[in-house]
Amino acid sequence: MNQSISPKSHSLSRLVWISVGIVISLLMGGIFKPMLAHHGGDITTINGVWAGIAHPLMGLDHVTLIAAVGLLAARKTGSLIWAFAASALMGLTFSLLGLQIPSAWAVAIALLLVGAVLTQAETVVTVLLVVGVAIAGFCHGYPHAALIKTVPSSTQVNFLLSFTLTQLTLGYMICGITRWLLPPNINLVLPGLGICGIGVVYLSSAYLL
Repeated sequence: MNQSISPKSHSLSRLVWISVGIVISLLMGGIFKPMLAHHGGDITTINGVWAGIAHPLMGLDHVTLIAAVGLLAARKTGSLIWAFAASALMGLTFSLLGLQIPSAWAVAIALLLVGAVLTQAETVVTVLLVVGVAIAGFCHGYPHAALIKTVPSSTQVNFLLSFTLTQLTLGYMICGITRWLLPPNINLVLPGLGICGIGVVYLSSAYLL
């Protein structure tokens, strides 16, 4: 006999998964804590182009966010990748122009937003997903201004262009691999909960600063 799952049971199950995801991610955050704070310092002393290519591969937040956006784009539309990369560029530019947001909070907000978007990917209209990803991208890009504030404008431009192109490339690579490997009937709730948990790690770090 088939038994339907009541809305109450479904809500309780989701709450349990959220709790499990947060606990696991908090434990992972404790283990990999040195990876959390990688935004400090001026890496463009190497070369603006190469720094822009390498930096998206550095740090847990970079890898997590780009992977999540690529995963989401595989289920929805590639415009999500463009929204994320363009908004990251905008956030970085606004920071250079003097906008003041605590960097640690910006990273935490980006992770929490992308995680939340992933958990709701099957039910929320695409335009709202684009808005959520764009806000996350803005928050993600903001802290990177600290890397290039002290270098010449030509180096800044080189970094911005290569940084943006690298994020687009990685996003579309992950999108393609996901479409090839992941069955379309698998939802994105669990990855989203895990990313929310990582966001909680960053949020707790920001709160303790």
